[in-house]
Amino acid sequence: MADEQIEELPAEGAAVAGGGGNPWIPVIVILIMLPVLSFAMTEFVLIPKIKTAVGADKTAPGNHTGEGHGKGHGDGDAKAGKVMTQYAFDDIVANLSGSMQSRYVKVSFTVEGDDPNFEALMDANKVKMVDITLGVLNSLSMRDLEQPGIKNIVRNDLLSAFHTLMKKKVIHQIYFTAFVVQ
Repeated sequence: MADEQIEELPAEGAAVAGGGGNPWIPVIVILIMLPVLSFAMTEFVLIPKIKTAVGADKTAPGNHTGEGHGKGHGDGDAKAGKVMTQYAFDDIVANLSGSMQSRYVKVSFTVEGDDPNFEALMDANKVKMVDITLGVLNSLSMRDLEQPGIKNIVRNDLLSAFHTLMKKKVIHQIYFTAFVVQ
């Protein structure tokens, strides 16, 4: 009976079924595959999507290409192949916020766009645009004007307000010709 209860042990060189293998192999595979997958996704999926989005923005409706667009203050933009038209706003003076009307800011700027009717649009909306400009400038304080890059902040605020007024992106850039604080 004792002979029947003794189990035979496997030989020393034989592996036990289901419990062998190196536990580091999956870790090594993951450490190698993650950077490869990240590179492949970036190179072949994300970058092409970004390029098509940027390309679609350049060819969006409302951007007109061709020769002969714009009259009056027109300057050619050789890079984009578009003719840009400029329109000037001179000597806009506004009181600064919180200064008891003793401090003011005076700006002159030129707006630029490539719409074929750009000058007519600017003439038709000039009073509204000056009013919007006064509103943006009146909201500034002396503390605001001491910030670095305030001209860019004002430029972006004006662009945003003008786009809201026009209900489309007519103005592509604003160039300050004067920005004086007194």
